[in-house]
Amino acid sequence: MYIFAKRSLAVPELELLDAPDTTSSCEQRTVSTTGPQALTFLNGDFTNAQARHLARRIGDKPASEQVRQAFRLALAREASDTELAAGVEYLSRRPLESFALVLLNANEYFYLN
Repeated sequence: MYIFAKRSLAVPELELLDAPDTTSSCEQRTVSTTGPQALTFLNGDFTNAQARHLARRIGDKPASEQVRQAFRLALAREASDTELAAGVEYLSRRPLESFALVLLNANEYFYLN
């Protein structure tokens, strides 16, 4: 996910993630994970807006194709058979926007392996 950020304006989501000072260099960033970080990405306006965009982009297709395309777009990979079945089951009970939000909050989305 990319955002346009000005050096002089703080981005709340990045501040929450211990955004570096843009006026000086840093040898190594510290790693921190806190509850407010997870809650912001689950409930925040920005993340929910991105989930809505992803849901609109996937559009009106059969649930299995929605899950496949969501995985391709959000995680840049194919869904496994287990993930596909779980995704279809999830979509039978909840809206596509909610599924998109789940993918955008997955560890795989945030962390490089």
